[in-house]
Amino acid sequence: CSQAQQSLASTRNGDSNAGSQAVSNVSGTGTQRTLPQCSGQPGRLPRGVAGPCKPVLPGPQQLSNELPRHDDGATYVSFDVSGALYLYPYSINDAGAITGTYVDAAFNGHGFLRDRHGNIVNIDVPGAVSTFASAINDAGTVTGSWCPDTTYTHCPGFLRDVRGNITSFDAPGDYYGTAPNAISPDGSVTGNYLDINNLNHGFVRSRDGSITEFDPPGSSYTYPSAIGADRTIAGAYTDASYNYHGFLRSRYGNISTFDVPGGMNTGTGGFYAFTTISSNPEGAVAGSYFQPIPGNPSGGNYQGFLRHPDGSFHTFYAADYPPCCIWTFPTGITPDATIAGYENDGYGVNHGFVRTRDGNITLF
Repeated sequence: CSQAQQSLASTRNGDSNAGSQAVSNVSGTGTQRTLPQCSGQPGRLPRGVAGPCKPVLPGPQQLSNELPRHDDGATYVSFDVSGALYLYPYSINDAGAITGTYVDAAFNGHGFLRDRHGNIVNIDVPGAVSTFASAINDAGTVTGSWCPDTTYTHCPGFLRDVRGNITSFDAPGDYYGTAPNAISPDGSVTGNYLDINNLNHGFVRSRDGSITEFDPPGSSYTYPSAIGADRTIAGAYTDASYNYHGFLRSRYGNISTFDVPGGMNTGTGGFYAFTTISSNPEGAVAGSYFQPIPGNPSGGNYQGFLRHPDGSFHTFYAADYPPCCIWTFPTGITPDATIAGYENDGYGVNHGFVRTRDGNITLF
């Protein structure tokens, strides 16, 4: 199973002692160090979550939570779900609630919801053989998909509200399945579905239950992956030549597309996903793309990008040591343009990273 999906939830809000959660000894209060705040950060981040950071050191690095010299000042909380063979946390909201999916010993999927205090509840759609939770909003509403049998040929989407009420839905053109990927603060859901020709299309489901299907011009496969409070949707699509491009869709249905200048396959998802596109409420978009090596048509690296609301770009690596293939995959961006994700170090090992808006990067 992928290392990127075996993620650790981190917290600064005191829930490291909740329940029977195991906390790294290095990140405990006895060994934490006070580090200077990054320059350029706003005075107060959302929910008062402000943290220290430091730039990545040059040269080959051994990165481990057990090495104090690489302690980034964070607290790590490891958790599991009873009966889980594999556990995949996918989404966290401002209150610290986490949702995702776990696979049991029979290889059936179940959704889960973990609150900031460590309490965990299962999410299973009635009648489902497998349930896959993928996203949560600040109201505590969870979305995902569920499958009624082990053929997995048709898996509808679902919504679970904070009271536990579940609503199932299908995109009108759905034949093989509806896959919600993101949910807005008001409960609007976006994702993709497979038609009878096994082609992916985008959809948005409003809180009233109405569903609109869409595709960027020239799209063969559409992968929406983020939706904001204003219902602007960000994602990626592939054209007839299977090249990736980024897109933004306004709440009114207007679609604009974009590519990183000088790069290829904007929004491509690397190892573990179809797309790495994420967006914040200010209209900034983060993701990865392929940067070819001049004169070497088969060579290149996956780099990260930040697309500003004005359409300009910043590109970056999450590391600066020398192997040929340092691959950087952003997976999320906050309102203050802090980007999180993971990188592969060229030796087949993944590390997490956090990049602040001023460009400082911390690996962990």
